[in-house]
Amino acid sequence: MKNVEQLVDKYYSSDASSARRTDGTRVFYDLVLTSLPRPSECAVLNLGAGPSVEEPRRVRGAFARVVGIDVDDDVMGNPDLDEAHVYDGGDFPLESERFDLVFSDWVIEHLPDPEAVYSEVFRVLKPGGCFLFRTPNTKHYVTLGSRLLPDRLHFVANRMRRVEPDHGTYDTYYRSNSPARVRALLGGGGFRNVEVLSLESLPVYLRFNRFAFLAGVLYERVVNSSEVLGSFRRTLIAKSWKP
Repeated sequence: MKNVEQLVDKYYSSDASSARRTDGTRVFYDLVLTSLPRPSECAVLNLGAGPSVEEPRRVRGAFARVVGIDVDDDVMGNPDLDEAHVYDGGDFPLESERFDLVFSDWVIEHLPDPEAVYSEVFRVLKPGGCFLFRTPNTKHYVTLGSRLLPDRLHFVANRMRRVEPDHGTYDTYYRSNSPARVRALLGGGGFRNVEVLSLESLPVYLRFNRFAFLAGVLYERVVNSSEVLGSFRRTLIAKSWKP
């Protein structure tokens, strides 16, 4: 593993490639914090908020009110929320046109019916409101491997990238996880000005072996060399607006 860490330092330590070290966390939360003109006056909804967050995922204090919902009741202890709700995965237990922004981080891949969820997001957004989410790309090798791996074994992938999940793994469906699919479902759901940003970063899932890691570095360099290959990058960040 020492040899792999040396390769990480070699290929991802310089300022020129520092943006490639992350999976888009900073980019995504910068968008969450800056997409609205007066965030301190806005109410936001964290869809799939989970039990807790660490920097830079904390947004409480930047907005007038931060509400979170999740199918797991551990959301009730999330310290980044002003208000928390548990729901059954169907209709949101929230009134219509309440929020200026809805955001969701690594949740869309777990939705068996993303169209229904997008409809609920549309309902609770105010006119002119923004919807942001980050999710894996179904065309990436990590996602392709994940789809072949039973959900009960996804903890193995977390171990490979040295990440311990906050709670158990959830079923994955990947039904809105390509740039084309995201645009089609959001556009069909009434959202406008749909933008999809794709990112490829340090191959964290391949750090178990130096040769696998080098193959991942080559892949990263190739797909980042041209926007034509953007649809094969690992992370998708989608931004859209309710008219």
